[in-house]
Amino acid sequence: MQFPHRHNTDGSFDSICPRCVITIATAMDESDLSHSEAVHECDPVLVAYYGRMCRQPERREERKGVRSKVEPVQDLAQVLTRIWNQVREFSDPAGHGNNGNSGKSSR
Repeated sequence: MQFPHRHNTDGSFDSICPRCVITIATAMDESDLSHSEAVHECDPVLVAYYGRMCRQPERREERKGVRSKVEPVQDLAQVLTRIWNQVREFSDPAGHGNNGNSGKSSR
């Protein structure tokens, strides 16, 4: 996969994934980006989100005249909910969280 590089005003270079649209690495020497590009794995949630946002022209033709049953705001809310759940699972893999309690005792 080809990763576009952006030259920043401070002289550094960013490598951007064209599928999940994140900056996967920043380096002062452009050749240092290749390792991060080789090991990068896209987040499937972001790929699905941006895939819907940037449909291929032939996909638009297939859907011409078909209105989506999911409103864009609902779709974004679902993506954000999934991301938030992944963050919570990552920060508390054993599932011993406080279940929404912010350290307050219940009386």
